[in-house]
Amino acid sequence: MKASEVTGRIDSQGNLVLDEPIQGNTYPHQVRVIVLVPEQAEAEELDPDDTPVEESLTGSKSWSN
Repeated sequence: MKASEVTGRIDSQGNLVLDEPIQGNTYPHQVRVIVLVPEQAEAEELDPDDTPVEESLTGSKSWSN
């Protein structure tokens, strides 16, 4: 199984909207999505270990087993 980390938002209709398209091969079948939403306190703090937005926008991180 291969994982890709991307950023996005959940709109008012509950749809996941990615900041950038996922790069690479397409996969026309159903995929699994895990959404990590910060707790309120986490959202208000700046995490110095987070990937900068500019780096996130230049490409997605990919891992594979």
